[in-house]
Amino acid sequence: PPTDLQRNYIFESRRLATRRQRIITGVSMVSAVVLVGLSSVAWVQRNAAIAAEARAQAALKSATRAANTMMLDLAHELNTSLVPKSTVASVLGKADALRSELGETFGEDRELAALKSTASLALGDIYSNLGRTLEAQKLVAQSLKIRRSRLADKPEDIQRMSSLASALRIQALILIQLEQEDQAQDVLTLSLIHI
Repeated sequence: PPTDLQRNYIFESRRLATRRQRIITGVSMVSAVVLVGLSSVAWVQRNAAIAAEARAQAALKSATRAANTMMLDLAHELNTSLVPKSTVASVLGKADALRSELGETFGEDRELAALKSTASLALGDIYSNLGRTLEAQKLVAQSLKIRRSRLADKPEDIQRMSSLASALRIQALILIQLEQEDQAQDVLTLSLIHI
């Protein structure tokens, strides 16, 4: 039989083991609660970040739409004004740079692509009138690419066909300015097909 000292030793050993087990269990429980709390905070922050990103994307899209609309309005106003041609070209160039920078974010957005196409064509037409045919040609080509893509999506759409035909006629005028009459004639023939 065990002596009192041995029984005391066994009792204390079991008491300390039980105490260690309770401490470990307590620390584990507190850690689990903290982990659940931190996970909840992270989830809330994640949702807030997603909402903020959506708001930022909407604001950027709105700014891009406004820049395209401003570009169109500015182009029409300056085209009929008495402002010197060099000033018109400078102002429109800066406005177009801003519009292009904003527009890069939304390459696939249909509404913004249509606005970009319209603004590019209007600016190309004005540059053509200012005698800046290379810039005009680049902008009209950009507009044509978008218009062809939109027409390919909906080939029976009369409005899109007419829109493409208008852009082709402006491209033909630019080709005439560049003394490329044969190409201009081909483009004009193509524009008649889309009327």
